[in-house]
Amino acid sequence: MKTMYKVIVAMMIMAITTAPMFAGNNVDRKKKPVKKEMVDRRPGKPDRKANRDRGWNHDRHAAAIEVISFKVSPKASKKRNFVAKVEAIHGVKEVKWSPRTKMMTVTYDANKTSARAIKAAVK
Repeated sequence: MKTMYKVIVAMMIMAITTAPMFAGNNVDRKKKPVKKEMVDRRPGKPDRKANRDRGWNHDRHAAAIEVISFKVSPKASKKRNFVAKVEAIHGVKEVKWSPRTKMMTVTYDANKTSARAIKAAVK
């Protein structure tokens, strides 16, 4: 009788551990379902949504992120708020200032500001 219970328990454990494999639970649940929409296109007019889905980005208003590093003069580095002036410029994303090396690294959007404007704010 004990042997029969052991066999039954072994079969139940085997059924529980192998059932998900046969049930199709190996589907990637993190993957989002793809929605296909009907697009009414006129001939000769490019389909912008389809191009965006393919990874073709021809948007001229896209952010052109650039990074500039430059050495700050000792006279400018003694000013109290020169880092805040750079951070306040429209289009500046990130400012890193190293007082030991006197180097400033600025990440900015080139469509909104320029390197010349950033350097002028430091002087």
